[in-house]
Amino acid sequence: MRAELEKLGLPVSGQQVELVGMAKKSITLLVEAQQAVLTMPFLRVQCPVPPKWQEGAHENGNVHLICLTRPWPHAAPGGTIGPEQLRSFLTDDELRSASARCLVPVVRVCR
Repeated sequence: MRAELEKLGLPVSGQQVELVGMAKKSITLLVEAQQAVLTMPFLRVQCPVPPKWQEGAHENGNVHLICLTRPWPHAAPGGTIGPEQLRSFLTDDELRSASARCLVPVVRVCR
């Protein structure tokens, strides 16, 4: 994961990179019909999102993306993450320093 992220110009340092306005759009995030579809050259994932999250993504025009380079011990595939677990993750210096963080523009089918 680290090598692929670095190929995209995303440093694995915990520092945020802004993709908004970048000429080369190798990362896209389509948010429509309460679904978010993240596409990267080496990965494509889709997940449902709550209506309020979708509204916020559309209003802001971008979302924060955090890509870990090692497993997050509190998260399980298909499981839900509670607010306290998320807060704990976002303040964990060790996990953050091993992540790539970026601000990704939101793409829409309809406007």
